[in-house]
Amino acid sequence: MTSAGFDSFVTGKAFAYARDGRAFGVEAYRAGQQVLWLGADGSCLAGNWYEKAGAICFVYDIDATGIPRVCAPIYAEGAGLRAEETSGAVVIGEPTPTPDLTGCPGPKVGA
Repeated sequence: MTSAGFDSFVTGKAFAYARDGRAFGVEAYRAGQQVLWLGADGSCLAGNWYEKAGAICFVYDIDATGIPRVCAPIYAEGAGLRAEETSGAVVIGEPTPTPDLTGCPGPKVGA
């Protein structure tokens, strides 16, 4: 999926993500390529995404190095998303209601 295609597909939506059938978090996509991540472990991260060499890459504000946490080709599958990580794992994103992020600290995330 190209940057433009990904942007139009995800902006204003949230997706619940699972790897090998195990849920690990929800990401809400905002305008301007901004994201909010709520991990299954309770972690809350604000960040952004960009396209690089046909992959969509995610960097979060906590990542001082600016090195993306993940870059993967992403494909639309019906109403959801499918990402193929370099490890060979497949991540599936299903549409979900936008999570309540008011408990997440920070000016760009929640409270």
